[in-house]
Amino acid sequence: MKLRLRGVSLLVLEPPDPKGTLSPHDSHWASGHVTSEKILPNLDSYRKNAPQGTVFYSFFLHDLNCFIHLGAKEAALEAA
Repeated sequence: MKLRLRGVSLLVLEPPDPKGTLSPHDSHWASGHVTSEKILPNLDSYRKNAPQGTVFYSFFLHDLNCFIHLGAKEAALEAA
């Protein structure tokens, strides 16, 4: 799957847990979450400065114990 984003105003890649395995050949289990202040401190500040209509979403990479946070106007999943 590919994630296509337009109008990106936020991209935060948290560092992975040093105990995790990083390999370009591994696949990783991810779950999606509506971004909240609990998982992204200062989210309200990002929202105030983002263009109107920006949607915030986060993906948790379970094997690496870290989040990827996104803010964009449009997002779509496409088959690879």
